Amino acid sequence: MLFEAPLAEVAGDRRHGIYLIQHPQAAGVLVPNGVGDRWLYGREWDPGRERLEDYTDARLAGLIRTAAGAGDLPVRIVAKGAFSFAAQVADRYRAGRAFLVGDAAQRMTPRGGMGMNTAVAEAHDLAWKLAWVHKGWAGSALLDTYEAEWRPIGIRRTTRSAQEGPRPDGTEALADDLNGRLRHVWLPGSGRRSTLDLLGPGLTLLTGPDARPWTTATASLDTSLPLTVHTLDPATATALQMKDDGAVLVRPDAQVVTHWPTAPADPAGQLWSWARTFAAWSSAFTLCQARSTRPSSSRSSSPLTVRLPVVLSSSSEEVVGDLAGDLLGVVAQLGGQVVVEPEGGQPMDQGPGGEAGPHIIAAVGAVGELGGWWVEQRPGLLPGPD
Repeated sequence: MLFEAPLAEVAGDRRHGIYLIQHPQAAGVLVPNGVGDRWLYGREWDPGRERLEDYTDARLAGLIRTAAGAGDLPVRIVAKGAFSFAAQVADRYRAGRAFLVGDAAQRMTPRGGMGMNTAVAEAHDLAWKLAWVHKGWAGSALLDTYEAEWRPIGIRRTTRSAQEGPRPDGTEALADDLNGRLRHVWLPGSGRRSTLDLLGPGLTLLTGPDARPWTTATASLDTSLPLTVHTLDPATATALQMKDDGAVLVRPDAQVVTHWPTAPADPAGQLWSWARTFAAWSSAFTLCQARSTRPSSSRSSSPLTVRLPVVLSSSSEEVVGDLAGDLLGVVAQLGGQVVVEPEGGQPMDQGPGGEAGPHIIAAVGAVGELGGWWVEQRPGLLPGPD
């Protein structure tokens, strides 16, 4: 029921978004609703034993006073109604350009109080992914990860909300609520600034006090996607379970991508590996714009090579770019590389002396910028050992 009462005076400085009332005669929830002293009070009832008409204004006012612990509280009932608990999850969270978030994606019962938390987290996740695609930092395939990531969570939490009986303990409930998010830690000497305030619109790398391995590694990572690096003080690094040379890579929505308690033997290679993973849906990471920027350890460790035969023509640079671009992300996830092999026919723009024309040169450049490798089957067409 919706009501007005001066509960702000009762709550004092203990203002919260929701109050769980455990009084045996008035168990339920109290929720602030809008400006002023307008509130919602909700409780379970059995329509098989009672009617909505049995809840008169006088009875409701008495329940509210009992719930608030204020016997003389003036109460004005504004409206009352009934609703049924539901535990439902949409079959899909996306249809073309339409996305479902919050109660539109899953309906939960109030048990566990995860409905609003889930809605906020889903909105944050979808917001940064839409922003990346809009800014050209990622391809549209990134948007497919919203449903893949959040629908299983919605199913788990909705199912749990429908289960009666003992609730999970605080540690388990907190872990499920955080869902892998970066821990909030107040930063020393910053006035009310948290680790969460360090996150940027792209990826954020938080390092321990000894940031040298990571600053060197990020200097060799060629990416147009924003990568913000922050060096933490010893106490904050310890709170995030990092040694002095450790690091954590974080998304804009505070989800931890990966965590290194200490610096690995090859930090550049580790970052490169994650760059290749993001390349599965992002065009922002230039995997091999210049071969010298790729860590040498990555060159010799690729267990998979996908060969892409193409017939050169006057539009080869566009064709090669599209085909290689489609393959590179998937192959990179498997630790492999794409090799483009020109074959068949005579290039339309081959020079009079048999040398490569401008379109062939452009095609080679397109493959290199996408991180692929060009293998020329007709010796002498391109100058140089590559």
